[in-house]
Amino acid sequence: MTSFEVEFDLTYIELHSDDEASGEDVVVVVGPWGGSGGTEWLFQHALTITKIKLTVGDVINSITFQYMDGETAKWSPRYGGGDGKPVTIEFGTNDYLKCVSGYYGSYHGHTVIKSLKFVTNSGPYGPYGQEEGTAFSLPVTAGSFVAFYGNARQWLDALGFHLRPN
Repeated sequence: MTSFEVEFDLTYIELHSDDEASGEDVVVVVGPWGGSGGTEWLFQHALTITKIKLTVGDVINSITFQYMDGETAKWSPRYGGGDGKPVTIEFGTNDYLKCVSGYYGSYHGHTVIKSLKFVTNSGPYGPYGQEEGTAFSLPVTAGSFVAFYGNARQWLDALGFHLRPN
């Protein structure tokens, strides 16, 4: 039996399944929150994240992920610009994401991600950036984050998630 519990207020949700009849391998696409500017990106290794690196100024300028590929630690491309103060969040060996939240709003005429906070089973990280604008929150109580996606240019314009039920 597939179970999935999530609490959120969203404007977009999409279900994908490799086998519609059995309901197996269902992925729920949630979001994105933020604006539509910039280049689209997709990071598909969320289950093996070991670090998240942000650059933060007046807004979230960029996000980068370190993940495990077998026994090798690898970095994703940087999604967004390089300006801002670097912040690195290091996950423990048994940590997993339980919630991602933040704010998005207007910045220099563009709608962008202004703040992010990550919560793992070990506790919260952040908030990073300015908590102003429109809030979003995605607490996942039964399931897992399997991918991040969004749009970016010199800032992180939008952020969304792919979730898999337990």
